[in-house]
Amino acid sequence: MKRALAEWIGDDSAGGVVVVSGAEAATAVAELVGPALPAYRARVSQRERDGGLPFGSVDAALDATGRTTAEMSAAIATALGLRADGGRGLIHALEALGPPVTVVVNSVDAAADPAELCERVLWPIAVRSPLLRVRLLLGFGGEPWSRFADALVTGP
Repeated sequence: MKRALAEWIGDDSAGGVVVVSGAEAATAVAELVGPALPAYRARVSQRERDGGLPFGSVDAALDATGRTTAEMSAAIATALGLRADGGRGLIHALEALGPPVTVVVNSVDAAADPAELCERVLWPIAVRSPLLRVRLLLGFGGEPWSRFADALVTGP
C-alpha cells in the first residue's frame, strides 16, 4: 500500500482521492508522509527519513483529531499559504493556487464532527480534485465516510 500511495503522490499529473482505513491506517500514513515534512525530519533518524516520501512532496499534512470543521478548513488554508473562509472559500483558493497540490488529512473520523468535516470541507475538495489536480489522501481509523468508499485502498 505504501508504495502505491508514494507513486500516486509522486505523479504530478494525477488528482483525486485515496482513502485508507483501519487500526493501522493512521500509523501507515504518518510513516509515509512524515519524512516529507520539515518538523518531522528534524526529530527522527536518517533511517526513518528514508522510509517515506521525498521532502516537499506533501503540501499540507494535518491530523484531524479533536479539531472542528472550521479549525480544519483554516489549518488546510494556512498550511497551503492561502486565505480562505470556509469550505467554499478553500475551493476557490485551491483553484487560484494551481496544481499540483497534495493534502493529507489523517484521523478524519477522530475530528470533533467527522461527518461535518467530510460534508463541508473534504467532499467539496474531493469532487473537484481531478480537475484541480489536487491529491487528497484521507486516513480513517475506522470505517470511512460512506461517500469515500469508492476511494478506499486496502492492502499492506
